[in-house]
Amino acid sequence: MNVNLTPKPINFKFGEYINKGFELLKKDFGGVFVGFLVTFLMSIIPFCGILAMGNFYKYLRKLKNNQNPSAGEIFDFKDFMSYFTLQLIIIGGVIVLYIPFIVFGGIAGATADSNGEISPVFPILMFPYMFVMLFAIYYFMLKGFYILPLISFKRNYRH
Repeated sequence: MNVNLTPKPINFKFGEYINKGFELLKKDFGGVFVGFLVTFLMSIIPFCGILAMGNFYKYLRKLKNNQNPSAGEIFDFKDFMSYFTLQLIIIGGVIVLYIPFIVFGGIAGATADSNGEISPVFPILMFPYMFVMLFAIYYFMLKGFYILPLISFKRNYRH
């Protein structure tokens, strides 16, 4: 089985995309602003921020395609479980990233002398961990940036 996995080149036109965004904003500033406010309001509800953002993407796409959407469509809970699962994965990932930090804190507390000064073991362990944690956070943020539009537009999810 021979599979060719050569990616297609992408011609990213940042200026053109910004201009299209401003044109959409000029087209219906009031609708976009009300949609933003509804998204902001819904983001206050626990576990609904990602759902609100995904529904705001759908709202803006309908606005771009002249389908006359209403800001109330942002309160649609049809795909809630997909977004909720994504939220739980993000929370679980953050917890997993912080487990070594808690362990290193325990090591620092256990190795501290009577004056409260820690041994050099803690900084030696902590310094590489912070680089690994920073790299992991940025890596998964970049990967996860595309998950929300995939769920919103392509219905690319599994229950």
